Amino acid sequence: MGTKELNELSRKICKEDDEIAFSKLFNYLYDRLYVFANKFVQDKESSEDIVADVFTKFWIGRKNTEIRNILNYLYTSVYNASVSHLNNLTLHGRQVYLQDIEIELEEYTFNPEVEMISNEEVTKINKAVAELPNQCRMILFLVRENNMKYKEVAQVLGISQKTVENQINIALKKIAAYLQIETDPIKQKALFVFMLA
Repeated sequence: MGTKELNELSRKICKEDDEIAFSKLFNYLYDRLYVFANKFVQDKESSEDIVADVFTKFWIGRKNTEIRNILNYLYTSVYNASVSHLNNLTLHGRQVYLQDIEIELEEYTFNPEVEMISNEEVTKINKAVAELPNQCRMILFLVRENNMKYKEVAQVLGISQKTVENQINIALKKIAAYLQIETDPIKQKALFVFMLA
């Protein structure tokens, strides 16, 4: 289901009180939002509660909410609720920032469609990704595993699109350096396609 269809479901929910549309939206996005929340809070029950609360608040406030992009709205709501949850857990009211949150990405696997990247290089990529700063890993997660555009990632995380672009560039440069392919433009391009495809 694409952004257009999701936004149409949102419109039906907000304008027509369409419970079937709400159920479709919930069923389609729940697992993705749960995984996203769990990247932050790393607790199954808390992640489930956060996503359920976000959907509940969306349903309750549907008449008073003008939403242009439901995907951004829900991801942003889950992100904010996750950070709020973490802040409530921290001692002495210490605020939690994106760069403080440890994020683990799914490991890359060898894709024969990208012939320029070998199995050995995929293993090295996974090691390099694990060493990236938390913010780089979160941005990679949203771009790669949730197929979000840079602009959408920026909106969800409350950062500029330029910051997202810079973080992706930092990640790709660090991975290229780790693979020792900084001077090979063909391998760099293959790496870019592999990482973000």
